[in-house]
Amino acid sequence: PGPAIEVCVDKMKESDELPNWRHNLVFTPFLAAIPHFKAYLADELKLPQEKILVAQGGISIEELHALEEEFRRDPNTCWLASLKYSQAWNAETTLNCYFPHFDWDQDENFQAEARSRRKSGTQHHINSYYVDIKNTITGEMFHLLNRKTSTNQMTYKDIALLQEKLKQEWES
Repeated sequence: PGPAIEVCVDKMKESDELPNWRHNLVFTPFLAAIPHFKAYLADELKLPQEKILVAQGGISIEELHALEEEFRRDPNTCWLASLKYSQAWNAETTLNCYFPHFDWDQDENFQAEARSRRKSGTQHHINSYYVDIKNTITGEMFHLLNRKTSTNQMTYKDIALLQEKLKQEWES
């Protein structure tokens, strides 16, 4: 399955003293990796295949809702999802999020992270782990994503300041 998913599983196993240590989200932009990751996660986490829940394009809304309910109900499930399919569902009972691979678009990655962060969530703190394999393209990806995020934050900050000035001028 590759070193990236192996790193994620090793990190999950560091929390094996917790009763819900397997209860995580794993995202990948590579659809072809999903069956390999599912088999690997089931084997390494000592879970039956049906306890590795998979969300990707092509499933019905009913199937998605059933996955959500199963994940919330059973702390011995792990959710594996296509990164592009990280919209309109929630997994707020998750322990942590893992990204063995991630997208060049920071908004896609943030959208995936948001699956675990809902106001109704039971966790107060959730970590999102991004795998950086040395001497690969991931280092450049982190650099670019950080730069894009910083630029967006500066732009939005300037817009907020401009809106506040306009509001003050309008009120005076």
